Amino acid sequence: MSNFEEQLRAVAEDSVRLHIRSDVPIGSYVSGGIDSSVVASMAKKHHPDDLIGFTGRFDEGPEYDESMYAAAVGREAGFDLKTLTIQPSDFVDNIRKVIFHLDYPTAGPGSFPQYMISQFAAKDRIATRHKVSFVMQLPKRYAEEIAQMPGVTAVSYANWFGGKDPKDENDFFARLAM
Repeated sequence: MSNFEEQLRAVAEDSVRLHIRSDVPIGSYVSGGIDSSVVASMAKKHHPDDLIGFTGRFDEGPEYDESMYAAAVGREAGFDLKTLTIQPSDFVDNIRKVIFHLDYPTAGPGSFPQYMISQFAAKDRIATRHKVSFVMQLPKRYAEEIAQMPGVTAVSYANWFGGKDPKDENDFFARLAM
């Protein structure tokens, strides 16, 4: 292994280790692609007993199903993988919610399956994004409640783009950083 490869591995391992510090079980989105596979495999090293992977699949044909790659990563790294089969009716039932929760207009097909897998994973535990981002979209009215949580020292608004809170038409979604 070259010096560059060693340094890259060390920086990636350190980043994952720092981002997944948690006293509760964690999950990881695993698409079977390189980035989510590397992050989930590294996360498993730091959470050997409680990491669970989450992936989605479409059963419209083998050209739309990449879940076998995610399953291979789960087997190799040694974590359980929960798979959601996303149906056409899920799109019809949820696309308005997906659009509502987008932080800003996004081009690309990933928003819908990401939303569905997020809902699926939320039933079990906290799930991390495959890029290990913990700045998530929440209504700004949550700031006071989040600030009261043990270990939270500050809450600030990181981004003002977004939709409206369905419980309060005057409350914009902001990104809250803790």
